[in-house]
Amino acid sequence: MCQGLFQQPQVATEAACQSACVKEARCPMWQYVTQATPNQCWLGYGSMCQHDSSSNKFIQVGGAQRLQHGEVRVLASVANFEILNMYLLGVLAGCQGQDCIDRCRDWCYSDIGCQYWQYGANGCYVDAPYKTSPKQVEYPLTASGISTTSTAAHTMVAGEYIQHYCPPSDATAAPTAAPIATPSALPTPLPTASCNQDTNFHTGTNIASNDASHSNAHTNANPTANANPTANPRTNVKVRKFRLGCLRLG
Repeated sequence: MCQGLFQQPQVATEAACQSACVKEARCPMWQYVTQATPNQCWLGYGSMCQHDSSSNKFIQVGGAQRLQHGEVRVLASVANFEILNMYLLGVLAGCQGQDCIDRCRDWCYSDIGCQYWQYGANGCYVDAPYKTSPKQVEYPLTASGISTTSTAAHTMVAGEYIQHYCPPSDATAAPTAAPIATPSALPTPLPTASCNQDTNFHTGTNIASNDASHSNAHTNANPTANANPTANPRTNVKVRKFRLGCLRLG
């Protein structure tokens, strides 16, 4: 069982557990435990999922996923130096080489508050203010927020500076034209009459919004360290629309 999750006692089924996480943009992971009676739904950031400790090695999990809400744009590579005040997830269990790097990247991609990830000799580093508070990665990041001389800096082999965004909705299909009557079916017009046909079209509106600014997305996306990821449900779904089709399931 993964660490760093919050139990949701009001969720009774595996499908409802998955749906609760899919609908909450701040929920990167869900896990459904079938060993307990009744079964249990757990949501949150999730870490140490492959760690085989005595406290969780016998826990039976019926289903679990790490989700990516929206899309990610890579802004820059951040290898070969250390970003200060990152959270160390450590060496990931059950992987080797590039697979470990990919899993570190995916962890950051799944958290809409994570702007940076790095991988080095000590393992995976991620931008997770709720874990490192009151210390945080400098924003905006400047030379004072990094180190090029530390031991960790010399071992950073991979890393990215990323931006999370919600892609636009699919274009609305054009309305279907009304059928036109054949000439033989048209009535004979009166000599003094004229006729104009008005056609009204309804155009769909794209309500999915991109992040207005990177700083606002970073500030608003992070819950506090003890926050329940479903404690503050979205009250206006038209402000930002996340489509199931833009979720990457892992």
